[in-house]
Amino acid sequence: MTNSEILHLRPVEDTDREQLWIWSNDPEVRARSFNSRPIPWEAHCHWFSTRLADHFWKAWIGIDSSYSPVGVVRFQVRETRAEIGVSVAIEARGRGFGRALITQGCTALFQTLPIVAVDALIKPDNIPSLVAFRASGFREVDISSPILHPHRYLVLERLQQLLN
Repeated sequence: MTNSEILHLRPVEDTDREQLWIWSNDPEVRARSFNSRPIPWEAHCHWFSTRLADHFWKAWIGIDSSYSPVGVVRFQVRETRAEIGVSVAIEARGRGFGRALITQGCTALFQTLPIVAVDALIKPDNIPSLVAFRASGFREVDISSPILHPHRYLVLERLQQLLN
């Protein structure tokens, strides 16, 4: 993100349904996801409606200085932890919005809910995401996991976030 660009967050709304589907089906996003198949519209609509009704799902759209949406940061909360997901619009990539979405999204989540940590699971070859998460204060944790897909596991603890 350049010095002249500012990122604002607003909660995801029902009117964001199509935009999130478009971002999610971007070929680069699909390639970096654990499930790389395109997402059918009907499946997305069901998922989106379910998430909007889920009190344990929080998501924000990032808006740039020209009031254009540049990406989404979303969290699935499980007890005292949350798993993060981020998508940056193709036209906004390479400008630092990934890091800004991660940082501001985590700040908003920590201010909203009494969770202790945010977890990120990232494919090992997804270098841009690894860089953005590390720059946002996440640290890599070496744990064994029952997840079938190879991944890197990074975590941001509430205390860490306060110190950054």
